[in-house]
Amino acid sequence: MALNKPFSLLIKPAGPDCNLQCRYGRPGVAVQNSLQTNGLLITDELAKHFARYHFLLGVSLDGPEPVHDRYRVNAAGAGSFSAVWRGIERETI
Repeated sequence: MALNKPFSLLIKPAGPDCNLQCRYGRPGVAVQNSLQTNGLLITDELAKHFARYHFLLGVSLDGPEPVHDRYRVNAAGAGSFSAVWRGIERETI
């Protein structure tokens, strides 16, 4: 199974379900969530969810726009730097 499949199966419009962690977590035990993403699908709603649950996010960015766009293209073959940057900006709100 590809590494991105488990997350894509869990994702809902409001983000991954963290209610189980809250419901079944042991008192005094901290749960931390982290996620590595290319940032393309981060919506304002997901950004709020990640902030609410204190997710540590890593966004794959290969360098300045010309360098990134050389290696990371979308389905149409265009560079993805601008779309990734928009995802990063959503996370800093």
